[in-house]
Amino acid sequence: MTNEELMTMKFPNINKMIEYLPLIGLLQAVGSSQSLDAKAKAAIGLLQFVAAKTDTALDNELVMHLGACLRTQAGMDLLAWLIARAASVVEAEKVSRQMGSAQ
Repeated sequence: MTNEELMTMKFPNINKMIEYLPLIGLLQAVGSSQSLDAKAKAAIGLLQFVAAKTDTALDNELVMHLGACLRTQAGMDLLAWLIARAASVVEAEKVSRQMGSAQ
């Protein structure tokens, strides 16, 4: 029995995990990009990767339109707002956990 067969027996979803492994790098690219323009390009790449995993044309078309939107000033403003909002939610969650653990 090969190592791959053994891994598949022990971890039946390993092939799915490997298939989606690039998603981690794409998420890191969005998070670590310094400029908003670089974040937008990374976000488009991430959306394209996810859309390519389905057999529907709808999500591919949606990603195309979102990508076009993110290339405009209004799209960049929306992305900046989303990033700021996500950061504030994460920060609020951290504070909530710290307050909960202090009690």
